[in-house]
Amino acid sequence: MRTQANDVHPKTTTAMVGIMVFIQRTTTTSILFAEVVRKPKRNRVKKYGNKAAINRIKTRCRKVWKNTDEVPKRTPNDAQWCLNNSNTLTVKNFVIEFGLTDRQYTVTRYQNILSAHFSRDRRENLLQDLDGWKKSLDAKIFWKEQARKQIVAETRVRCSAFVDSIIHEEGPQGSSINNDDSNNNVESSSSSSTNNRDRGTNINNSDDSNHNDRSISERNHSSSNSNINSNNESNSNSNNGNTGSCNNNSGSNTSNNNNSSSSESSNPGTLTPTKIHTPFIIKHVNVTDTFKQYQEYISSHYPTFTIEKDLQEIMAMANILFLAPDDHSDCKKKIFQLSNLDLMCTEMLQELKILDTQENKELFNDDEFIKVTRIINEVAEKTKTIRTAKLELLTLAASMEGGNKGSVVKGVANLLTKLSRVEILNMDKLGEVELQTTYYDALLSELIADQDKNEQTDIRSDAIVSMIMQHNFGHPVGFGEVKPGNSSTTKHSVSLDVLHLGIASKRAIDKWKLNSCFGFMINGFDLTFFITKKQHENCYTMLEIAQFTYASSLLNLHSFVSIMNLNKLTKVGRCFWNECHATNVTRDDEAGAMANDDAGVVPVSKLYALISRTCN
Repeated sequence: MRTQANDVHPKTTTAMVGIMVFIQRTTTTSILFAEVVRKPKRNRVKKYGNKAAINRIKTRCRKVWKNTDEVPKRTPNDAQWCLNNSNTLTVKNFVIEFGLTDRQYTVTRYQNILSAHFSRDRRENLLQDLDGWKKSLDAKIFWKEQARKQIVAETRVRCSAFVDSIIHEEGPQGSSINNDDSNNNVESSSSSSTNNRDRGTNINNSDDSNHNDRSISERNHSSSNSNINSNNESNSNSNNGNTGSCNNNSGSNTSNNNNSSSSESSNPGTLTPTKIHTPFIIKHVNVTDTFKQYQEYISSHYPTFTIEKDLQEIMAMANILFLAPDDHSDCKKKIFQLSNLDLMCTEMLQELKILDTQENKELFNDDEFIKVTRIINEVAEKTKTIRTAKLELLTLAASMEGGNKGSVVKGVANLLTKLSRVEILNMDKLGEVELQTTYYDALLSELIADQDKNEQTDIRSDAIVSMIMQHNFGHPVGFGEVKPGNSSTTKHSVSLDVLHLGIASKRAIDKWKLNSCFGFMINGFDLTFFITKKQHENCYTMLEIAQFTYASSLLNLHSFVSIMNLNKLTKVGRCFWNECHATNVTRDDEAGAMANDDAGVVPVSKLYALISRTCN
């Protein structure tokens, strides 16, 4: 003991006692060893030459550290919840419980919890369930909905802050406004804005955030152009103009009031002064501003056009944004970005319910499809006469309820008597009139013409024709163009017809106050459908909604009548009847429009002057 005491220098002993007191008061390993290293510095060891004393200090430190009780780590809340609900644990329940919206963060956090807190067997089972769910359609729909909720929430926060700033800026300018009145108006404006947002979210049970973004932008604009006293009034007006975008024909309106506000609320296609200045926004894409940039770029870089290559740019100069899935020009991709263009097409098709895959009574089920194909195959094999087969199809169509399935089956029945048994090989012998009357009229006349749905005029179905000259029969709701698809058909002529469709549809929307305008393009046995809609004061969208390869004879009719094509035709018909109708047109409006000498003029002369005369 004396030897040990003499070995330790008095200063070193003092340092050791100080370290030991510090060790007894701390439980953190990193701080402990930092102090041990800091106290006996190298120069002290060298000065006194007593390494044994320092080693004894380190040994005592290790013993004290081993005997010190560590503070137990607390299990995170999300991990504890997973442990408590391990029997029913899924990543979907995990997201819903904690309100997560970021897909990558959620999956990473979920996997880390499984790795840290679950046994190996249970962890492997849960990870297998996760991998299987990530590949399912339910996962894609779920994450899309979570992303939509995040965008809506962020937009609402930004809009609330914007409204508050406007109220703060505009408030002091009103000399006759008291502080108490100002506070009351702010509260009522906020509650009215909240009600409008909630109502806009649930319109027509639509999951598309496009409606929400546009309605929020409307409220922002109306708030920014009004003082405190007019906040409630402007919010109520924007609410009246925001009643949805997918009504049936004019007979589906729920209000019969004579005042202008009720007529606007029952006719969603009417562009009120607020809507005219409202930007067209899809998700995070401001289509209105980007479309203006697109037009400015075209004006500065395209002195002339070649219609075969620059059709979409020509239509843009006519204020028409042409959208077709997987068919975008290089210039448009440069301005909009390909991902944004795909997003716009997908969201607009979902709004029109073209991408609807859920089973419902409006689409064909397996039994109905089997009945149709069995009858067609029996006709092709000559085991059943055409008359008997047509009678069976008409009977089947009469028994179908809901949607446009019956019209599609009636159109297929008409094809049995119109189509030849063998295919016509010499297409040069087939003109536009023969192609239209023999092949397409049999189906299209049933798809977009229904005498039972003529709520608005006596001749509505007759207005949906391929010839614009029949405009005189009444206001049009759609147009069509036909090319025989033979040696006389060029890319130049087809592109010119598509341009005709776009400009005629745009003019009809403005002239007849249409919600949307229907269009179809026939090029031989290729059939394409379009929907044109006014989205902004100078922004129209022409969207390709479906494309088919038509049946040329009874022998290949069975390949055309697939369950995918039958459902697509049903959706096209539903889209036509739901979207393509006039909003406020009356018989006086029709008479005045038809009396106008310029009623049949399509204003494309300025565009023609810029198109190079090519015939490729």
